[in-house]
Order: sequence, then C-alpha cells, then structure tokens
Amino acid sequence: MRFLVTGGSGLLGADFVPAAKGRGHEVVAPSSSEFDVTDPLSAARFGAGELGRFEWCVNLAAYTNVDGAETHEREATELNVLAPGYLASASLAAGARLLHISTDYVFGGGSAEAYAEDDPIAPIQKYGQTKADGETSVLQANQASVIARVSWLFGPSKRCFPVGLVESFKAGKSLRIVDDQWGVPSYTEEVSRMLLDLIEAEAAPGIYHVAGSDAVNRFQYAEAVVRAYGRATGGAVPEMTPVPSSEFPTPARRPANSVILTEKVRAYTAPHMRIDEAMDRLLVRLA
Repeated sequence: MRFLVTGGSGLLGADFVPAAKGRGHEVVAPSSSEFDVTDPLSAARFGAGELGRFEWCVNLAAYTNVDGAETHEREATELNVLAPGYLASASLAAGARLLHISTDYVFGGGSAEAYAEDDPIAPIQKYGQTKADGETSVLQANQASVIARVSWLFGPSKRCFPVGLVESFKAGKSLRIVDDQWGVPSYTEEVSRMLLDLIEAEAAPGIYHVAGSDAVNRFQYAEAVVRAYGRATGGAVPEMTPVPSSEFPTPARRPANSVILTEKVRAYTAPHMRIDEAMDRLLVRLA
C-alpha cells in the first residue's frame, strides 16, 4: 500500500515510517515545509490527487506540548483540530482512508476504572480539549476514518519521560516523581506495529485505544527506567522520591487516571512487550 504520512519526523513517526517501509509499503512523508497540514490548500492538493494516489493518510502531526498549549492555544488548535479536519476531508476526496492519532488525555481522570473507547470524555486541560475537538473534526468530515488514542508515548528519537530520566541519571540529579498519576506507557516501536496491523487489516472505522501492556503510576514508570538503566549500564542512579502531584505543580493539569483499555483493538492486534522489555530496547537504542 501507499501511505501519505504527516509528522513523519516526530516521536512516533521516527519509528512508524521505517516500520511501514520494512513491511513493504511505499511511504511519502513530506516535511512540514513541503506539506503544511495547517494550510487547507495543502490538503486540497492531496485531495485532488496532485500528490499521487494513496490508500491511507496517516496523520502523526500534532501539537504535543501539554503545558505549552495553555498559552499557545491557537497553535494547538491549528495542529490538533483544524489540520485533522482538513486531512479527513481531503482523504475522502482522494479515495483514501485516514488514520489519526489522538490521546488518553481526552479523559478527565476522575474514574477509578480504566477507560474504554466509548466512555465519556472530559479533558481537563487545553491540550486534551484540542485533541478531543480534533476527534470530532475527523469523524464529522470522514466517517471511514480510524482514530487511535495513544498513551504516555515514549521512544528514542525525541525528548520524552524516560529519555529525560536517563539524562538526569547521567547528570547525577536527584529526582522527585509524582506517584498519583496513572497511565499506560507505550513504546513507539510497539505502537507502530499495532497501527500497521490495524491498517493492513482494513480495520473498521472508529476509535481504538492503542497502548502498551502495563498500567503504572509515574513513579513506577520511573522505576522501570531505573531497572533498564541498571541492566544496560550497571550504573547507579540518584535518589528518586515519590511525591503527590500537589507538590509538583505544572501549568496544565494531568489526569489522575488516564489508563486506557485495549480490548477493542485486539480484534486486529495486541500489545506484546511488557514495560521492562520495552525499556531494555529503548536503552539499547539510546546507547
């Protein structure tokens, strides 16, 4: 199949693009200067077939700075709400399907239970609201679309929670890590495989949760990084102290619980790697 991939140089795209090529797909992944997803004219060119024929448009472009969205709402809205709508409409015109990435942060975190795809959403920060609005934009424009909500994404190509921790370990910095936020860490290599499984299976339209195998709190997440760092380097790490979120204020609130269930996606694919295996693989790639 032939894919148009937006955001191909981002955290997820850096693994998705080579994974797709490795499975025999043709991938066109223009840079943001070559294809501006926030410009409806770029989408119109795609929809009119000027870029060629594609079976899928995979939208990995997004505004992902959770705290930054509090003060840069216009930029977050352009990337997370308007652009997905443009691409959904253009995909429909081009006879392609759209796979769009959303987030666990569309949930407010007030439930003690893990969230299924059809549970009510209630974002508590502007980032989550723009991603929720982006889901609506996509489904209103092209009902054949697939939306994949991912959770606590990590990988080697960009700064993320584990990569930041490893940098702090090497610098000998003691750390305070919140222990009252729960989610599902998801490795970009694993998420890429699952997304490709969905695409190749011609998954039914709708929303899917695509995430890792283990629900943990932030401190447990950090402990998994510590274990992998020790196995990879044999080095000691600075002291880590668990703290409540109230002692670690951020501009944007985080959900106390954004654990998402992956039962629905298992009709097509499933997570394979436990968190320790994923961290080991990450540390090898960071070496």
